[in-house]
Amino acid sequence: MGYTTPYCDLEWAEQYFSERSNSDNWNDATDEEKQAGLCTATRDIFHHAMFSELVQTGETESEVVQFRYKYDGTETREIPNPLKEACCEQAIYKMTLNRLDALDATRQGLSSAKGVVFDKEAIPNILSDECIDLLNEMGAEVDPGAGGPGPNVQRIERIER
Repeated sequence: MGYTTPYCDLEWAEQYFSERSNSDNWNDATDEEKQAGLCTATRDIFHHAMFSELVQTGETESEVVQFRYKYDGTETREIPNPLKEACCEQAIYKMTLNRLDALDATRQGLSSAKGVVFDKEAIPNILSDECIDLLNEMGAEVDPGAGGPGPNVQRIERIER
């Protein structure tokens, strides 16, 4: 398939997006753009999520080992559907977000938009919130620098009256 074998194939992703609202960026993309989006999403998740599993190694409860792993495309295990969903969510996020525009807007000092004040040092998330939520539901450890409520995210809301 090329450099990266995505966690889900194009057919699986098409079915996923046919049942998801706000999928215009996916639907308007070419098959090549969609495939590239899935590959990029897979690499993003691979680099920023670690999975673990407890395995009984003996007959007593104390004989347990924790295995830490990443889905790297060489597993014999089946890719779980939540990981395929996370891949799709990350793909459309990357297809939607122009990271350079977002960085430029925050660096220019955008101070308020509809009552939300942005930190000038804020950096757009590497992984989408939806992707992170799905990975967390699977029990994955997500690199704090990849997004979510980490040290580089600060949002102050105020209500305009």
